[in-house]
Amino acid sequence: MQPVPLYPLVAVYTVGVLSDWFGIPPVALSYIVCDLIAVQFTFLAVSFIKKHRTVASLSNSLAFPKHSDIVILVALVLGVVLGDSYVLSMRLSREDQWKLVNELVPHYVDGFRSLPNFEIFPKTSQMNYSLYILLAFAISVLTPMIFVVLDTFRKLHQLKQKIAKVNYQRHAEGVICLIVQVATAGLSIAPIIRLGISIIFDHPDAQKVSEFCLAWFSTHSSFNMIALLMFFPPYKMFIKKHTKGMVRLMDGSMSVQLKQFGYDCNALENKPHWSFPANSDMHLMEQVYRSFLDLGSKIITTNTYHFGSTLDQKLDKSEENFEKTCNLLVNLAKEYEGIRIFGSVGTLATFYHDLSEYSGKYMDSPDAETTAFNYFHKILTIFQGKTKIRNLIFETIPSALEATVALDVLEQFPEMKAIFSFTFKKNAHLRHGEHIETILVKLKNSKRIFGIGINCTDPENVLSVLKSVKNLGFPEIFVYPNMGDSRFLSGKTESFDLFDKELVENWVKNGTTAIGGCCGVTENQMRILKKLVDNLNS
Repeated sequence: MQPVPLYPLVAVYTVGVLSDWFGIPPVALSYIVCDLIAVQFTFLAVSFIKKHRTVASLSNSLAFPKHSDIVILVALVLGVVLGDSYVLSMRLSREDQWKLVNELVPHYVDGFRSLPNFEIFPKTSQMNYSLYILLAFAISVLTPMIFVVLDTFRKLHQLKQKIAKVNYQRHAEGVICLIVQVATAGLSIAPIIRLGISIIFDHPDAQKVSEFCLAWFSTHSSFNMIALLMFFPPYKMFIKKHTKGMVRLMDGSMSVQLKQFGYDCNALENKPHWSFPANSDMHLMEQVYRSFLDLGSKIITTNTYHFGSTLDQKLDKSEENFEKTCNLLVNLAKEYEGIRIFGSVGTLATFYHDLSEYSGKYMDSPDAETTAFNYFHKILTIFQGKTKIRNLIFETIPSALEATVALDVLEQFPEMKAIFSFTFKKNAHLRHGEHIETILVKLKNSKRIFGIGINCTDPENVLSVLKSVKNLGFPEIFVYPNMGDSRFLSGKTESFDLFDKELVENWVKNGTTAIGGCCGVTENQMRILKKLVDNLNS
């Protein structure tokens, strides 16, 4: 549709499917364009009011009444009907249109005859008044909308310290998205207003202005998408994830976090089974899981790593607590965005209660493979039969043989996929002594494996492993080191800087997709890691 100012006439001609194929006249197409713009702004206004109402309800402050939505929608219908009727009243018959052309612009007669669809309006004071009214209406709508936006942000700021950070971000992102939509919609209506001003003041280059405004109007969709990609966090995250690769924050040490909430894994009654008995208290586990989620962890594991330590004694309700803790985490994760849950499968070493994951020597015994097979089979049977979790992470594997047995078991559970996470000495050698390359090809060829992990490993020993792994193309590489072998094994607990910018950047440059913490890593150290990860993703 092309407006054509020919003072004292204003003409509109149209081309395209609607006019050429279906014979829809230009005046009707003008209605459609203006009405759609009105509908867009109306629903944006309703969305702002709904968001304002939600935030106001959280802060127990004054909010728009619920019936205001209906009032706005009724106003839209009345405005569209009255506006269309008013424009229709200014329409001339085809005979009168040709008379005006012959009288006022006779040199354009042949040009108009070549157009299949056109409409002519006389430029009168009535048209000018209409444009003034339209401009005043736009200002009257925009002004309260600005007030609603500012008041919504004010209320959100008051709530910042009262609601979970993730919930605050969700509301803030919603408001930002609406602002972007209004801004881009404003860009689309601006050329129409500019054209109206040109017509009111008889601008001598109004034809060029109309062509420019038409081109401007047609860029609305592109502007809208670009603005969303620039300012709306979910779109930004999507682009980062599929371009440079976005590193995610994992959870931290389960034992350290449990201690924050009063559960000591080293207590006499807990020590044989370490963190697993905490699952008998779902309130405690909710606090622990939620603390990781509120910190910003996007990858979180179930508190089932030490379930294997209960198999030798068959503790009462151990399987029941296994199921409960998994289901609890699944339900909690629904309250947050972008969370990925992994069922934790602990190394066979947990069965022996002796820290033998730091040597892997138990795999040298004659019946080790059978024991390991039965151990992993039991755990995967529970995951498949009693939980909804289908992504697993086999953690702290110290030897290639244990990984091979675990893989054999995994192949018997086609619903399950997994990441295999190993614990290392120096120079990419497993705790048992073999180099990681002895098992990598077998893991890469398995359809059940989609990633490699490095956990319970001294941070100084991580980079050499990454250099051995990164070229194999695993979709995921998780790194969650301990506090340092010497510190952890000696029981040192003093505060120190575990993560730094250079260390984390090197891990990411060498293929790491997620970073977290393992044994001994404190909540303060995880907060430092969170800032480093956020800076890398910004």
